[in-house]
Amino acid sequence: MLDRVLSRIFNDSLAPLGVRASQLTVLALIGAMEGLRAADVARYLEMDKSTVSRSLVLLKTRGWVAESAGPTRKSPRLDVTTEGRALLNETLPFWRSAVENAREALGEESVEALRGAADSFLRLRASQ
Repeated sequence: MLDRVLSRIFNDSLAPLGVRASQLTVLALIGAMEGLRAADVARYLEMDKSTVSRSLVLLKTRGWVAESAGPTRKSPRLDVTTEGRALLNETLPFWRSAVENAREALGEESVEALRGAADSFLRLRASQ
């Protein structure tokens, strides 16, 4: 239930930009780690390949992500376009607003506990 509450808060905040939190997460990862393939995105975000695929279709259709030649024809690399980078910059105040709304809805202690759990998870994941 917590994931639905947080998703709603972030999706509502990002709605004016026409992007959902999960799609923005995919876009931000591609922007941060150039040359990823769709399978890499799925692995890093621990998302189902079909979910990543649906997000990528939208991101490519809107001109925020483009494909370039990869090691094989079946695995093109993903690149954030100029428009995609502009969207990432534009989302910052909306994302900050969502974080503030989450703090109000859940309370500061809960948000900090979630942040600590996420940081621990990422450290554990990085050490594997």
